Amino acid sequence: MIPRAAAAVARGYMRSGSAQQGLGLTVPHVYRTRCGLLDIDIFMHMNNAAFLQHFEMARWEMSAANGTAKVVVNEGVAFIVASSVVRFRRELRPLQAFEIHSQIVAASDRDMHM
Repeated sequence: MIPRAAAAVARGYMRSGSAQQGLGLTVPHVYRTRCGLLDIDIFMHMNNAAFLQHFEMARWEMSAANGTAKVVVNEGVAFIVASSVVRFRRELRPLQAFEIHSQIVAASDRDMHM
């Protein structure tokens, strides 16, 4: 998971120079990837736990692209997932492309809801 996280952060930082104003706030962030061979289970579709890992990678990529990752480092705070809701719409097969659209819907001085 560490190599994937590092790659997601690197992609986010590369996008940060050309990032749209309001990325993640008014403009949804789009994370594009494929169902990897390590993401599949014995039924030859993406494992439910792999979805959550990809959600995490999308969050890190968006945070690097819009600058919230810098705030996390500078302020000494951490991203903590307090809850998550997932609605599975269809299965993903090996190497099938998919997108995750992320947006910050509420934020205060203490927490953020994505």
